[in-house]
This record gives sequence, structure tokens and C-alpha cells, in this order.
Amino acid sequence: MILEKENKNLSSIKESTDSKLNISFIKTIDDKDFGIPNTTHDIFQDKIKLTKLLKTILSIKEKTVDSLINSRKNSEAGTEKINIDTFNWCNHKIKNYLSKCGSSKKYFVVRAGDSRVLGYIENNIFYIVCIEYTLNTIYKH
Repeated sequence: MILEKENKNLSSIKESTDSKLNISFIKTIDDKDFGIPNTTHDIFQDKIKLTKLLKTILSIKEKTVDSLINSRKNSEAGTEKINIDTFNWCNHKIKNYLSKCGSSKKYFVVRAGDSRVLGYIENNIFYIVCIEYTLNTIYKH
């Protein structure tokens, strides 16, 4: 469980703070537009966007919990903690899916160029729940 102060300084954390994170796709929504894309998805036409997205996902593995959470939200691979109940959703299907994953989890948005990766951390694993390939399709920025 991750608890934090408003300024993103950790006050209590059960995760290993010095171990690098692992990544899991097992909680990813089964939706071709917000989950793992099929081979005909538009993302494969935009090599720059795809490269940024893959680089961001791979960079999560290079970070510790502390360094991921404390990265500036406006930087590449920067994070922002979200509250699923008060977030400015465009797509309530995603909100409902996050609620099913567990409303008590601490969800984060990781910036990947003009895409976003939404997920949570548990047992030193970053679970990727969904991917916003195009801005403003999951939430209003």
C-alpha cells in the first residue's frame, strides 16, 4: 500500500523502495482502443508515438517506486496520482474498470508523449490497466 502527502513525498510505503519495478499486463483492460492494441490499431501508423509509449513503459522497469512516484508529472514518464472518483473522465468504461480492479488502489497516470499509461503499484509491480493512445479519450487534460 502506498500512502503519500500532497507534495508527493512518501509518508508510508510497504513496497521495496530500493528495488526496481516489474511490469505486468495481466490487469490490462480487454479493449482494443485502451488495452493491448491489435495489429491494425492506428498506433502502429505513428512510429514516433509508438516509440515514446514503448520507451515510457520500459523506463518504468528502470525506476524504483520512490523515483516513479516522485517524478515531475510534466516530464517524460512523469507521474500523477489520480482519484478515480473525482477524476475528469471522458470514458466511464475505464472508470468502471478501474473500480472493478479495486477502488482502494492508488492509481497513477504515467506520461508518454501525447499518450498516457494508467496503472497501479502492488508488490513492487506496476500493473498497466489501460493506455490512452490519443489525448482526451480517457480523461480530459
